Amino acid sequence: MSRRKIKQVDAIRQKTLETVIEEFLRHCRLKNLSPRTLEYYEEDLSYFQRSVPVESVREVTREVMEDFIDHEMQKGNRITAINTRLRGLRVFFRFCQEREYMGDIGLKLLKEDETIKEPYTDAELQRLLKQPESDKWTEWRNWAAVNTFLATGIRANTLVNIRICDVDFEHEIIILKK
Repeated sequence: MSRRKIKQVDAIRQKTLETVIEEFLRHCRLKNLSPRTLEYYEEDLSYFQRSVPVESVREVTREVMEDFIDHEMQKGNRITAINTRLRGLRVFFRFCQEREYMGDIGLKLLKEDETIKEPYTDAELQRLLKQPESDKWTEWRNWAAVNTFLATGIRANTLVNIRICDVDFEHEIIILKK
């Protein structure tokens, strides 16, 4: 192996986890990912960095990840919450693998027990859709929100970000934004 290649390999080994995280976030910004996605990755990676005692990204192994997952389970975190963290970390680790900063650690999501959600009964839907009988603004706001959820299936965050200018009253259309 040539000297130059040895120096390059040594430089990769010496990259700290923090340095690689900064490089990954820069890469994400250059891909023009949404601010929410960037916040998600930043929060996820910051939490991981605080939780796992490694300096270099090369030190992250399957055993380190199993210890991390076990610790999260011992804290009482739900499988869904742990998998949400793992999804962000998998993107980061894939980035590291593509750049040859680390090998494949075989990170997989945890098996979740399937929960069956009971649909609303007709009586419950009638109660939710019944117009308020008072003049309280909050009751009308809540009624409008419930009706919008049921009619569109939008997420709560999308609903709270609707502005008056997003509503076309003439054509009865709501313009939804990210």
